[in-house]
Amino acid sequence: MTAAWFTPLASRPQANLRVVCLPYAGGSAAPFRRWLGLAPPWLELWTANLPGRERRIAEPAPTSIAATVAAAADALVDTVPTPYVLCGHSMGAFIAYELAHELVHRAEPEPACLVVSGARAPHLEDNRPPIHGLPDEGFLAALRELEGTPAVLFEHTELLELVAPTLRADFTAVETYRHRFRPALTAPIVAYAGADDTVVRARDVAPWAEHTRGPCVVRTLAGGHFFPQDNPETFVGQLAADLNDTVLSSV
Repeated sequence: MTAAWFTPLASRPQANLRVVCLPYAGGSAAPFRRWLGLAPPWLELWTANLPGRERRIAEPAPTSIAATVAAAADALVDTVPTPYVLCGHSMGAFIAYELAHELVHRAEPEPACLVVSGARAPHLEDNRPPIHGLPDEGFLAALRELEGTPAVLFEHTELLELVAPTLRADFTAVETYRHRFRPALTAPIVAYAGADDTVVRARDVAPWAEHTRGPCVVRTLAGGHFFPQDNPETFVGQLAADLNDTVLSSV
């Protein structure tokens, strides 16, 4: 039986808002579980369970953002109660953004907010050389040089070999992603950058404001590319404050 695309970390029937968390390339739902004890009672955390990881490790990971969105959209509408926020880090930010546009295309309600972190605005080009087509040895060597892959993976050879196909598929999806211009979303956007992120510069996060007709909050937080995972207390606290100010008053 195929695992569900979206599941709550813990049921909070009295919550006012749900946050659907989408992972970075090679990532899974695991880092978001650390957020559970940090989120206020009015937030219910959900995770996206993408193919190629955890309970879906036997399923091949999609090699395009579009393929992930096409497969996830039905499940999102059928599973996650409104109102909800789409929250994505790095690759997850592009998935969240495209999911929001897919909802518009389907004449479904937009998310209450789009939260993105560690991701350049989608219309900006990534000037780094692509690595997804390199031979295995070169691909893994290139991953080591990038801040965009958790260092812990390289400390466990068996784990690295297990997730390498998913990493390659995810990097293929990110590096071949091309933005299509459409009318800006009406949902507000909250965009976070890491002050010491060498993968995505803070100045490339600010233009997310061009993709909403609503308010856009842009913040730079301490840390590198994985600042939401490295400093979860700070990130979740700031996220809750921003959602309270930006969304909760209208829910």
